[in-house]
Amino acid sequence: MGDMAQKIYLITTGEYSDYRVHSAWSTEELAKKKIAQMGPAGSAELYAWTLDDDPDLAEGLWPGWQAEIDFETGQAEDEWRNYPLMCEGQPRTQLIRDPGRSECFTRILSFHKTEALALKAARDARAKELARGEGL
Repeated sequence: MGDMAQKIYLITTGEYSDYRVHSAWSTEELAKKKIAQMGPAGSAELYAWTLDDDPDLAEGLWPGWQAEIDFETGQAEDEWRNYPLMCEGQPRTQLIRDPGRSECFTRILSFHKTEALALKAARDARAKELARGEGL
């Protein structure tokens, strides 16, 4: 197809927890025919979707994981703090100091290719700092 952006046409139905992609079509004409067969107007919606069009995949970004652990305990923070995201630069680990006690590390953030690698890197950084007598 050359440089032309490929599009697909998605038919969706439902709302909220009932929302789903019903089907995908190669042309708008075929998708509209299917919607006409599905029944009453308003029960389905049509969306055009450009394939491989994701601004998060910009040059220099890579899919990875953020993991956060508590420096004192070495335990992973709340689940919502460990999640997939688009990362920039090289995999890295950051030690975070408590603003009220600048001599103490309180958290460790790690950005790596997988959740397991991010958690391992955070725990390794903690162990290294504890061995050096840093942190708490």
